[in-house]
Amino acid sequence: MVAGLVVLLACDRTGEGEPEQTSLQTISTSQLPGFALGQVATVQEPPAEHPIDSIDSAELGRSFRGAVRELWMFGEEGAPGPVIDFVLYWSAGLVNDDRSLFDLGATNDGAFLVLVLRVEGEARGDDIVEFELNGLYREPFVAGEDLAEMTARLISDGIRDIVSGLEAEAAPRVSTDVGLLELLDSDEVGELLPTIREVYRRRLATAAPQLRALLNAGDPEIIFSAATALGRIGDANAVGPLIDLISRDHREMTSYVLPILGDIGTQEARLYLETVADAHDDPLVRSQAREVLDSMLDYR
Repeated sequence: MVAGLVVLLACDRTGEGEPEQTSLQTISTSQLPGFALGQVATVQEPPAEHPIDSIDSAELGRSFRGAVRELWMFGEEGAPGPVIDFVLYWSAGLVNDDRSLFDLGATNDGAFLVLVLRVEGEARGDDIVEFELNGLYREPFVAGEDLAEMTARLISDGIRDIVSGLEAEAAPRVSTDVGLLELLDSDEVGELLPTIREVYRRRLATAAPQLRALLNAGDPEIIFSAATALGRIGDANAVGPLIDLISRDHREMTSYVLPILGDIGTQEARLYLETVADAHDDPLVRSQAREVLDSMLDYR
């Protein structure tokens, strides 16, 4: 099986077979109240080229519910924390030569069994908690192999994978500030991105040193997310590293980082923006730097 999972804000996770279990459950002994698992509805979306008729939508929902219930941060209704209702959208079928869906360098031109899962979770009432996960999974169809067995295997792997992504998304929301700092030490992109988003949401200033270190990460999405969080925190010590980031390492991020420097708003940031506005070789970048400077003046 080849699996691809996108978790919020274009966070990519790819894997094959059963994902390795990480130690999210034991990362921090001090946690906030978790979530209560509410309703799980299932919706069948338009099928693939040749739909699979053997899938029971209600059973698929029960499988998802059972997997979520195994997560340490989800209890049954009545447990402390917001009640989260889920909708599981799904589609499955056989397609011929699905290389248009994947860019994996595959040479197999035959049929593939494809499963698409999309999960939306939202808290009831006034609590603002949302989850959105998307998974697309495929397995080459081998003539003579039992299609029902293949389908059951793909569903099992897909549910496990997408619920693993849900765990990575939910863990930061139920972690204390100390727990978030521990989660920032992860080497997994799929765990780091939701943690950085929660740091951003809380404006957790104590995370600034770790966020600055993440500006040297190899993943551009991690770099951009860390930079954005540093801007929200207003970390003056991040100005130098951010300037280095776009001056030497990632010039393509200039248009994203200039407003972040404006958010931080130190004298060092202002001087750099003035230099860019006056002397950068790209007129669009010069114009953007001037706009950021003007917005800083308007804000003050």
